[in-house]
Amino acid sequence: MKILFIINQLSPAGAEKLVALLSKSISAERIVIYAIRKNKNIEQKNAFRNLVLSGVTIVESSYESCRGFKALNNNFINLKKIVEVNEIDIIHSHCELPDIFALLLKNRVKKIVRTAHNEKFSLDHKFGVRLPIQSFLSQFFDQNICISKKIYEQHPPKKRTFITNAIDLSFINNVRTISQNNRMNISIVGRFTTQKNQVDWANQLVESGYLASFKDIKFNFYGDGESRVNLEEIAGKHPQIFEVKGFCSNIEEIYQNSDVVLITSLWEGISTVMLESLCRGIPTLTSNVSGAEDVNSILSNNIIIDVNNFKELALKIKTAPSISKKEQESLITTFSLNKFIKLHKTLYRCLLNE
Repeated sequence: MKILFIINQLSPAGAEKLVALLSKSISAERIVIYAIRKNKNIEQKNAFRNLVLSGVTIVESSYESCRGFKALNNNFINLKKIVEVNEIDIIHSHCELPDIFALLLKNRVKKIVRTAHNEKFSLDHKFGVRLPIQSFLSQFFDQNICISKKIYEQHPPKKRTFITNAIDLSFINNVRTISQNNRMNISIVGRFTTQKNQVDWANQLVESGYLASFKDIKFNFYGDGESRVNLEEIAGKHPQIFEVKGFCSNIEEIYQNSDVVLITSLWEGISTVMLESLCRGIPTLTSNVSGAEDVNSILSNNIIIDVNNFKELALKIKTAPSISKKEQESLITTFSLNKFIKLHKTLYRCLLNE
């Protein structure tokens, strides 16, 4: 079995991290990971590479972005060569642009698979026809891996497989440092992008008139990305409420110093941050993104809130319930990496009739 994973860029977050973890564990003759966008953050790239065992080939596009016909064509030529040289059996793509490349290479491999991370029409108000087209293209894949029940329900019955997101929880440290200075530390973790919604959310909080309700709360933003400058500008004007911590390679350090984890995203598959924090027993609040309901059904207390209802948010943060040991164990079992890998192995072998 020879597999080519096509992802957006090398980073230790989300789908990319799962691809790396998955690639460590599948008994494949050859695995190639191709990133179509160049990531300039060396620390992020190293964090990603540290997850990958020797023997896995990582190819990062030499192009600054994938915009424009020339860059698209050059990446396609690169991928075509990788498929031919490595005699790839299966292409597994993650996210929109990798999906397009997988479809273009369909006739050169035995099977193509995609992981569907987002809901079918959740972004229509922002991107017009983008996701309906993506949904249309999904019927041309041999299988669509759906990481939440909501996403699963939106795909063709014969072309969908439900494999929920997962994380490596073997390293979890449940020791936490609870704030001693009468101020709660609220962690918002993730790439600084439109999807994660940090800038718009922080701006709305500032303009809401409820800023005084958060005088005993500090929002710490961990990550990096295109919205960092805007986020730092907001934090600079309100340093008592917001702080941009930047990228942190020590994920345990983040969670050990978190009283509550807040997810402000506009869309997700199943948030890795949500799983990581809840499985550590950290009170977590999330916007109503895809996958949140799957997680919520395991818990005795509702974690889904309107993150822009700031009056309610201030109250929820201060009264957010801890996660019981039993709930932690249930989450760890449900979102087990071993289960995730086993289901992928089974799917690949079924597709190849092995």
